[in-house]
Amino acid sequence: MEDYKDINNWGYSAQRLDGGNNDYYFYPANEDEFKRLAHESGGISWKFIPKNSDEAIPLLKHESKVSKKFTENLRTRMSTTTIKNKDISKIFQNTIIAATPIDLKEALTEISKLLCIEEIPQDKIENEILKAKLNPNYNINEKIIYFIVGWMKHYDYDKYGINDDPIIGGGKYPKEKGYGHEGFNFQERTENNFTGYFGYCSQDNSNKGIRLDKHFPECFNNGKVENFKVVFLATSPEEKGFELIGWYDDAIVYKESQKSSKILKGNNVKYFARTSAGNAHLIPACLRPKLKYELICQSPVYYGNPEMNEEVKKRIEYIEITGQDLLNEEKIAEEFQASPDKYLSVVSKYDRDPEKVRKLKYLYEYKCQICGQETGIDFCNGKKYIEVHHIKALKFDGYDNEDNMMVVCPNCHKRLDYLAQMLILPQLKIDKHVINPKYIDFYNEKVKTKKR
Repeated sequence: MEDYKDINNWGYSAQRLDGGNNDYYFYPANEDEFKRLAHESGGISWKFIPKNSDEAIPLLKHESKVSKKFTENLRTRMSTTTIKNKDISKIFQNTIIAATPIDLKEALTEISKLLCIEEIPQDKIENEILKAKLNPNYNINEKIIYFIVGWMKHYDYDKYGINDDPIIGGGKYPKEKGYGHEGFNFQERTENNFTGYFGYCSQDNSNKGIRLDKHFPECFNNGKVENFKVVFLATSPEEKGFELIGWYDDAIVYKESQKSSKILKGNNVKYFARTSAGNAHLIPACLRPKLKYELICQSPVYYGNPEMNEEVKKRIEYIEITGQDLLNEEKIAEEFQASPDKYLSVVSKYDRDPEKVRKLKYLYEYKCQICGQETGIDFCNGKKYIEVHHIKALKFDGYDNEDNMMVVCPNCHKRLDYLAQMLILPQLKIDKHVINPKYIDFYNEKVKTKKR
């Protein structure tokens, strides 16, 4: 039985939701025959091959047991088979996933040839990420979890009230009641001698809590996981898609909801995550970026995937460093005359030191060095919103040094970006650090020629 050497004798299906982009091949193509042979041989053999890697290698070979005849659709069985308690559809993205009954596993040796994929031996692998995935102890899921909540401006009912901070979206409960427990997600308070922030999201219809034991088995212990980044998303009230609302750093996330002492309309407010004071970051409503990644998710909790995690981490890093949205599309079009995708790659080329940025903001008390004004925009953790500008732009080989940086408000920053004003050194408020005059001269020359 060697007709497996013809790709037309393999069955095929595809996974495109949830960022999977996986292609499934199974042999024999007849599902009933596949199930019978898998049952008779005691299991299924698997092979996983990345589709878009410079190193086309089998990430993993695996065998799963079949102790009795399975009746579900074979395509469903393939996507929901687990390795280390994780669905393979969640483990792998952009991957060719091939399967045969164990007794026919020699067919797996042909699938790479049939698809014109060159396999590279494990000892020749140079890509560090692929090396890590070949390690049996590799933790496939990063310590990031997403809470999908209703959209609000402040998430602090005690300070702003239900009527002055209305909730938009968020599921059936807030739609019926006009409020939700997430209305306290960015309010600092004390619960059981712990002072910090307490985050809530709805449960799915199964009421099984957050399935941490399934998605993060390596770090699940005593009903919780620790040291996680909890990212809050909400459907944009103005356009289709999700906005990045804010995040918790170094958070504890619980499988089951926890009761708090906070009362809302006669009921104890619940929470699923908590973090210490200073580790919660609510992005002001006027600055919240819309995610480029098109998330298709019906659950109030999402466990992430590499593509989405990478975008969110870059956005958070850029917001922390500059206070700006990473993908401001109007700015992209004017400055780069390119797509947001290109801007993402351009930004990632320049190394920025967040500690220098934080230091300068603190030294100048979050006031603009040009006009001397504050922005009036405050974060929930007590920090004020302000920006930092590189006088000689990094794209012109300017250095990420303090003597090439200045603290500015958004209005002054925009004028600098568009070369709308000269910088007169004696008029700047410079008493906490030194600015190198050569960078001022470089900038002013660009203003004169309007070529930056």
